[in-house]
Amino acid sequence: MALELLLHKKNDTLSDNLIVLIHGLGASESTWRHDGVSWIDLFLTDETFSNLDIAEIKYETSHLANGLLASMGLNKIKLGRFKSFTVGKGNFTTIEILARELKREIDSRKIKQYKNVLLIGHSMGGLVAIRYILEELENNQTHNIKGMISLATPYNGSSMALYNQLIKNINKHAQIPSLAPNSNFLDETIRLWQKHLENMKINFKFYFGTEDTIVTENSAIPHIIRSKWVGGIPLPGDHSSILKVIDHSSTNYSHISEAIKEMFEKGIELKKKIVEEQRGRTFESLPVEFDKMLAIYEAKIESYLKETRDNMPFNAKSDDDILTDPLLKGFFEDFTWRTKVQKGISDFSRTYNNDPYIKEKNIIPTLQKIRELNLTYPEFKNKLRKEIQTFILDIPETRKTSSYKVALIEILKLMEDRYNKILLITGESGTGKTQLINSIIENYSLEDSLKYFSLSIPLIFNGFNIEKNIINSLNNFFDTDYQTLLEFNQLITSLADECSLKIFFIIDDLQKVCLTEASFYKNLKEFVERTTVFEWINWIISINEFDQYLILDDSQFL
Repeated sequence: MALELLLHKKNDTLSDNLIVLIHGLGASESTWRHDGVSWIDLFLTDETFSNLDIAEIKYETSHLANGLLASMGLNKIKLGRFKSFTVGKGNFTTIEILARELKREIDSRKIKQYKNVLLIGHSMGGLVAIRYILEELENNQTHNIKGMISLATPYNGSSMALYNQLIKNINKHAQIPSLAPNSNFLDETIRLWQKHLENMKINFKFYFGTEDTIVTENSAIPHIIRSKWVGGIPLPGDHSSILKVIDHSSTNYSHISEAIKEMFEKGIELKKKIVEEQRGRTFESLPVEFDKMLAIYEAKIESYLKETRDNMPFNAKSDDDILTDPLLKGFFEDFTWRTKVQKGISDFSRTYNNDPYIKEKNIIPTLQKIRELNLTYPEFKNKLRKEIQTFILDIPETRKTSSYKVALIEILKLMEDRYNKILLITGESGTGKTQLINSIIENYSLEDSLKYFSLSIPLIFNGFNIEKNIINSLNNFFDTDYQTLLEFNQLITSLADECSLKIFFIIDDLQKVCLTEASFYKNLKEFVERTTVFEWINWIISINEFDQYLILDDSQFL
């Protein structure tokens, strides 16, 4: 059965808000209805929701279980002593297909008319919801999703109990195979989530059951966003019983309904409208509402500076103080995360190379393989953390093995250190930002040692393709005719035995460029993150009225 959407309306008039309920491996009826009590009826009869309709998603779960097991690399499962079931043949579907079918329904005219849509997914239904959201972002699609609530969703893999449930969903006589707790689907979902994390304008809530053995807390709270959103929220019950409620006063209904109200009341639509309308305008043409928002952000920045002044990079009283600050010297001389992590892995390899347990678990080859991957900083950090956490969980608790865990954790800590890739100079017009940049460049243009070189290259933008402008500037500097940054990377890394080379691209007055091309700031941020794969690329940027970009970019920069 293909995915279908059933609309339950509060009354005949058009509502502004819509909740979409997406079940997991259980049928919709057994997910949202227990002992004659329906979540749909509770929502529609809740007097605190005066402007709300409910959409119910239904699909054939045995087809999904079949498709999920096939995506995990399982070919056959035994159904008895002499019978087996071929996975991936016959009727099966995947979460990606269900996400596309969900898009088809949400893009329909009957759903597009709602101003605010909130997705609620239980178990695998949460994966369908997040994959739909991420694919919309990946393909630059507009949508009216304002929030997502997941209930016991296995974002980070799950226990054998989950795979038991998958297999039993196909045939109750099936035997449990040995399966890894992750899949290509989950890895791809994490990659997309990381890619679009900073640009997501959607509120999330992650719930887990305190007695859930199928999807534990560690899996129900996606690791990738722990630093951006509040962690998971516990609900009494197991994987299914967290949805068993009696009436509006039931604990779990109360918490979830309050979260829904909070998401609808946050005014996301107003904020998004202001951001979208103003991206293509100059600051002089912004409306009065923008000035009010700016005043709020200025107060926020002032509070931030006051609270963290002791931890700010520079507490200088003059340009000379900045020029002689050890941190600035380190910005030009020190290499960043990749070199330090590579050294950490090399030190671990030398120390434990002959250890029998380390050899048996293949830890050193795995770390060395990760070390050589050409990944961005977020991708590398996620990959390293995943592998090291797996190793640590497998290491038995003995006096000897405790040193393994300490050493592995020390490698992981290297990714948490502060690695400065951008020197950002902000201030009002006429306060000397350009003069300070010139002084910094002059101060660090000649070095006493040939162990490292710091090259500063001003960027002149002819058009707004950032990578193309970077390549043109590098070709002019090196007198080359390269077409890609990879070619420059090969050239620069080939010099590593003779000297270390860091290149600082200078953008003086970023605001002027952004006013000419509204999307430039967003594109620059994405490009800076993408080029963290190249350790030699660094940035010196000056900008006026930086707080205004916090609003236009809708970022969590601070």
